[in-house]
Amino acid sequence: MFDRNTVIAFILIVVIFIVWQLWWVQTAPPPQPQAVPVATDTLVTDTLGRAVSKPSDSTKIATIDTTAIISDTIPERQIEITTDLYHAVLSNRGGGIVLLQLKKYKHADSSRVNLIPQGSQATPTLLSYGKNFSDKNLAYSVTGDSLLQASGAQTQIVTFTAIVAGKGQIVKEFVFYGDKYNFDVNLTINGVREIGLEREYVLAWLPAIPPSEKNLLDDYSNYKGGVYLSGEMYKIDKFEQNRLKDDPSGSAQWAGSRSKYFAYAIIPKENLSTGASFRGEKSTETIAGLSHERRAISAGIVMPFGSQDNLSNKFTIFAGPLDSRVLKTYGVNLEDFIDWGWKIIRPFSYAVYWLVYQLYRIIPNYGFVIILAAILMKLVT
Repeated sequence: MFDRNTVIAFILIVVIFIVWQLWWVQTAPPPQPQAVPVATDTLVTDTLGRAVSKPSDSTKIATIDTTAIISDTIPERQIEITTDLYHAVLSNRGGGIVLLQLKKYKHADSSRVNLIPQGSQATPTLLSYGKNFSDKNLAYSVTGDSLLQASGAQTQIVTFTAIVAGKGQIVKEFVFYGDKYNFDVNLTINGVREIGLEREYVLAWLPAIPPSEKNLLDDYSNYKGGVYLSGEMYKIDKFEQNRLKDDPSGSAQWAGSRSKYFAYAIIPKENLSTGASFRGEKSTETIAGLSHERRAISAGIVMPFGSQDNLSNKFTIFAGPLDSRVLKTYGVNLEDFIDWGWKIIRPFSYAVYWLVYQLYRIIPNYGFVIILAAILMKLVT
């Protein structure tokens, strides 16, 4: 069927492909040192509370009158937290993270890779499918220090509490870990229907991941949404008329979005989800005379209310590099977010990845590892 040279050539191609991907994940990708104008606030909520592209001023979508539930007596406050792996900034306006820098991944100008661009709304955002509810403008109260630090096994907790116009209460408790690329969000809602939530809600990450590659076209071409739904991995990247809208239903283990080398994923810890929600846009962008296609994809996990008026759900949110060894530790098939190639060659991809990783532990130089892996493959075949 295949001669020996064909088999060898095929395996070497797989080796080069996997090593190339591993090399770029393990080293900081060299992005443009200049600021790239990525529209981080182009995703807003439509009349169903779902993330869509921001309309022009003349066609703004009607949203809930949040002035009735924002307390002017609560000033905006930011909290900084530093761990071994990232530096984060949280805001009580929306009760979430507004900046997330990865300490081990830097741009060519030595600035850190940031998964949430400055000026973005707080994430994650609480949205409703049934009515026009979003907590992005809610003024949460928060107590405690403004500067926090966690290292190793240490943890830090930040709790946001909002009273919604005398109708109910929303509590977002963030748990940060010193040595992990994730944080937990413990969400409590008292007065579900009085607040304006109905049947299901969405916990969504709306800000777009900014590009981190020097080659913007290559980076944006790898932007995808992802969901592990009913035992299968689905990648969401189908745009129609420059818009992406996808609401897969079923029990989702996680839902997220990725760039070429980084990703986030929202993982329910206890209660089963009823699906996921993805919104996105693409457009042509010109920088330094070069045009490329810009993409932005938001992702959210859909959770049911049932008949209860008070509820409590817990989530783990991963935000970091697409590193298979890290992703496997979550035990929810998050490593499938990495492109391993067609199903028929995935066993070879996994084997080559394992071989390269083991060689790199002995010889921490990818140039020598590539040569040695190719020689070993040749001997085996």
